[in-house]
Amino acid sequence: EYFPEYERCFSDLLGTTSAAVLERYGLAWDIRHARSLALERLISKTSRKQISRERSQELWNLAHSTLGHERGKEAASFELKFLLEQFHALEEKRDALEEAMEKELAICRESQYLVSFPGVSTVSASIFLGATGPLADFHSYKDLEKLAGLNLVSESSGRAKPEHRAHRRFSKR
Repeated sequence: EYFPEYERCFSDLLGTTSAAVLERYGLAWDIRHARSLALERLISKTSRKQISRERSQELWNLAHSTLGHERGKEAASFELKFLLEQFHALEEKRDALEEAMEKELAICRESQYLVSFPGVSTVSASIFLGATGPLADFHSYKDLEKLAGLNLVSESSGRAKPEHRAHRRFSKR
């Protein structure tokens, strides 16, 4: 509404660099009054030189030729500041929650094995163990399948080779 072209300059609108630009300058009318060199320095510093000088210059040029309107500038600036404060507060809460999850995972024996799998983070391991409880309570993997509500079946004659016996599928139930 106020600066629709802003999305072109940042792939992640809630990323570190974008948030720094929004906190320091706000919307298009504030970027217009900034020096292009100061904007370029801020972007270069916060992105660790990952965002090029041309892209920061493009942002400055887009702010000068934006299609967004300027009605209610003060309210829009206040709303942006308020939303950024809420965003940072939520980030802090998320970090505190992840820290608490890591502390709880340190107590569980199974957690070190779960986290060792590629792609399994502390959050997903915490969610899994929170839903199942200690894995020592399960006598076999079939008990865990039952808890998950899976109905795995395999069809074999009993004479099948071991690699074929391991092939299992979900039933339609």
